[in-house]
Amino acid sequence: MRNKRKKTIGIIGGAGPMAGVLLMQKIITICQKKYKCINDFDFPKIILLSYPFAQMLKPLSFEQDEKRVAKQLKEAIDFLNNSGMDYITIACNTLHGFINEPYGNKLINLITETKSFLLEQNLSKVLVLCTKTSKLKGLYNFAKTKFLSPKDLQWIEGLIKKILSGVFSF
Repeated sequence: MRNKRKKTIGIIGGAGPMAGVLLMQKIITICQKKYKCINDFDFPKIILLSYPFAQMLKPLSFEQDEKRVAKQLKEAIDFLNNSGMDYITIACNTLHGFINEPYGNKLINLITETKSFLLEQNLSKVLVLCTKTSKLKGLYNFAKTKFLSPKDLQWIEGLIKKILSGVFSF
């Protein structure tokens, strides 16, 4: 593995900073188990960009500035792109609703990957646990999905806030 150029991975976190940390941890675990990485030089270069995004969990309110979040996301993607990343991913479902440009094969889209997985597994029903913003943006509006009630969506967002504040951790 030493002489072979490994692919580089950029992770955009910050929309829940722990989401980026957890995704990086999963990537490292996969490298250890699937690719038998042991030594430092066995692992890919990974950049975790924890970006302080503007409010995105209050759709249809004056507090949520769609254009600002989209601009911040573009800035984060451009930063990782200019840093030479081969692949870029976003560790947040909701942020995918603010992607305004095609980024080609470089951006690993969580929504697209989820849809592919559902089709491969031939699942008959899927319950989507997401934010109100994700639901309103139609991120998971594809066959076989069911959404929570508005009351349950509110509960999920409360849970997300508790995770963000460190009340709950993994």
